[in-house]
Amino acid sequence: MVQSWAGHEIIGRATNHTRRAYTTSGRDLLYSIRRLSAAPGSGCRPRAGGCDPFHVIQLANRALDHVYGASRHGTDGLITSRQWRAARYALRAGAERLAEDKRQILNQFRRTRYQLWRAWELKEMLRDLYRVVEPANARAHLTAWLRSASLSRIGPFVLLARQLRRHFGRVVAAVEWGLSNSRLEGINGKIRVIQRRGYGYPSPRSLASMIYLCLGGVTYAAH
Repeated sequence: MVQSWAGHEIIGRATNHTRRAYTTSGRDLLYSIRRLSAAPGSGCRPRAGGCDPFHVIQLANRALDHVYGASRHGTDGLITSRQWRAARYALRAGAERLAEDKRQILNQFRRTRYQLWRAWELKEMLRDLYRVVEPANARAHLTAWLRSASLSRIGPFVLLARQLRRHFGRVVAAVEWGLSNSRLEGINGKIRVIQRRGYGYPSPRSLASMIYLCLGGVTYAAH
């Protein structure tokens, strides 16, 4: 997968990638690393490592999925089966991207399924840490979020709060440094689509060529 080394700042993707970077980079580069952005539990040095925002929000979305999965579509007639299926998209989408019909579903959840709506609100509060909170206020905002999640009595978010509390300094560091590997994760996602779409490639070079063709910014105009 893609990994950035520019400017002595490493943006890693997973535990194995980070550890391999440490063991193969050489002692000089290893000790010159000042900032590192990786997923929680990736084994990076606490003094240099930040928890990557992409993976933190991914954990929040997984917690939200657990709450959604545990909340069954009832027969109260307040929401149709089709709306219930669309509700998952509404819950996962950012508040700023919600259409009016999706907002109505969430408003309905606030009245009839408060725990599910509260889980969505906690997810959005965590997103605000990276969207609207000033770096100087990151520590206070995260502290307030951890308190709210712990007191919510929503199991998946209580567990998430415990996990993020263990990495509190790293989560705040990523905000203060402004590091994120969201763009690299987007590229990795596109690479996986290219792999699936090709139904297999005869060699790594063939796959690499298709990646360069699709993601290299080359335009082709048919005549």
